[in-house]
Amino acid sequence: MSRRFTLYYNVSEDCYGMNEPTYATLFKRLRAAETIKNQLEGTVQVVRCHVDKRGRLVPTSLPKQRSARRKRAL
Repeated sequence: MSRRFTLYYNVSEDCYGMNEPTYATLFKRLRAAETIKNQLEGTVQVVRCHVDKRGRLVPTSLPKQRSARRKRAL
């Protein structure tokens, strides 16, 4: 593993995907994402993103990694 990576949580499979945002679960409601965040252990961040007309994640809508610390996103 490298020093810089992000884990993306997939609620339906209860697992994390590393450095690939398409593995993340997308929420329409911030309240639902915050509820799941509170149930998970560790440092978890809810990250705002955009989807295309087909409902697929637009990777360029995600913020860039700024630190070398581990981060988890929903």
